Amino acid sequence: MGDPHLGPGRIHWIIVDVGVRRPNEPWIWPDWCVLTADDCRELTSVLRGNEHPVWAAGAEAQQIFKKLGAYVSSEDPARLASHLMVALNQLLLAILDLLRCQHIVPDRSLTSRCRTVDLFLKELRRSPRMQATIWTLDGMAEICGMGRSSFSDYCHELTNTSPIDYLNRCRLENAAQRLASQPEASITAIALDCGFSSSQYFCRKFKACYGMTPRAWRTNQA
Repeated sequence: MGDPHLGPGRIHWIIVDVGVRRPNEPWIWPDWCVLTADDCRELTSVLRGNEHPVWAAGAEAQQIFKKLGAYVSSEDPARLASHLMVALNQLLLAILDLLRCQHIVPDRSLTSRCRTVDLFLKELRRSPRMQATIWTLDGMAEICGMGRSSFSDYCHELTNTSPIDYLNRCRLENAAQRLASQPEASITAIALDCGFSSSQYFCRKFKACYGMTPRAWRTNQA
């Protein structure tokens, strides 16, 4: 299936944990990485400074992947740990050489504190599970690795509203969708599932947002 068509085979992939959970954090390469400090800085800059998801590999990288595949498929991969580390460093160098040929100009906005907040807010809007979490302003700021004032400033810059008001907006949008798609569910159950502390508070916020009660909204959507 797919284009290009691929025959039966085995796929190997590598995940390198550089200790980053937010885009504005510094990368910490593993101890087995023996690239020079300058090479590590350059590789870090070009990898985190662009969002191109796929690059065409050269012959050298393909051969290294074949070696890595043979090592991890052996009967005792642990015995080949040194071989694996050498091959992984060779692969990192091959990737660096490949990206050097692309003349990438890193986009520093991708690693900014503002983008960290933007990603958090987008995930908050997308995830009902996150919306149902009991959030405080301090808790949201901590997730983004900054103080509450800085977090609030970035949130207002991105959404033109406060973090708590944005959270309630996300919850209300989710609740409105569920009121229409789940006519058998009680309004109280939906309110609590969406993260509101009580049905009374939910009804007050819903009416302020949509100009009608949740029950009237559900009736109009039927």
